[in-house]
Amino acid sequence: IIFNGGLSTSSIVDNVLFENCDITINVPDTSPTNNTILELSGGSNFKVKDCNITVQYSSLYDEAEVSTGTLFNVSSYGEFVIDNSVIDVEYEISAGAVTPGDVIVLTNTPDAQITNSSFSGNFNRFINLSNSNNLKVISCSVTSNYDPNSGASPDEYDGVSYNTSDLVNNGNGYIYSDVSSTLLNVLIDDVTFNYSPISVSNDRYSFINFELSSNNSYLTGLITNCKFNSLNVSGAVDDFRSAIAIINTASSVTSPAVQPTINVKITGNTTN
Repeated sequence: IIFNGGLSTSSIVDNVLFENCDITINVPDTSPTNNTILELSGGSNFKVKDCNITVQYSSLYDEAEVSTGTLFNVSSYGEFVIDNSVIDVEYEISAGAVTPGDVIVLTNTPDAQITNSSFSGNFNRFINLSNSNNLKVISCSVTSNYDPNSGASPDEYDGVSYNTSDLVNNGNGYIYSDVSSTLLNVLIDDVTFNYSPISVSNDRYSFINFELSSNNSYLTGLITNCKFNSLNVSGAVDDFRSAIAIINTASSVTSPAVQPTINVKITGNTTN
């Protein structure tokens, strides 16, 4: 199946199955709304199984839109599943000026499952997560060659430039969430994260970044048996940036006022 543009759906879509498909999406010079390939909102039961999906943006994204782009933009949805699939997303970018988008955005979408799949490309975030409890990412491979410091000046998101002296650069990551209230039961297990820059570099965002942005932030989950790899082209540059960053950015308060709470078990993980 070849699509020469984004896919539009009605506001509520239920019971969609892509199974055993080879799908190529060629994004035209005029990007779709919000630079997004597929919008899902207000429905349930969307599944991609045993598929190969290739996405190629052919021009820089439309800066008039509110998003830098994503393959799946999913909000208020039930049963979003990707299983045993291979997905490659390639953005047209301009280092230091125009940044790449994401692969999956989940907003108010509980119980999403992403399993036994491989994701590659030059994306910034693999998953941008918001208010979506019970996410399961299991037995996947995630590889991006995106380097936020490959231009004449560092890239920036939301007006914040990448800082080479900051080992975290909070606000971005292969899996990122701004936990402004509650994010429960996140499971990331047996996932291999690879940073594979085209040129030798140790500039990247964290592989996993949870930002506790309010004093009511509450995060629970498991990060287990994962591999975090920096695949520098020649191995000539040491990567000392964070694999997992859970950062409190809430306003300071005096005890006994409520402060951000986490209950996350991190075990059995390795880095190279």
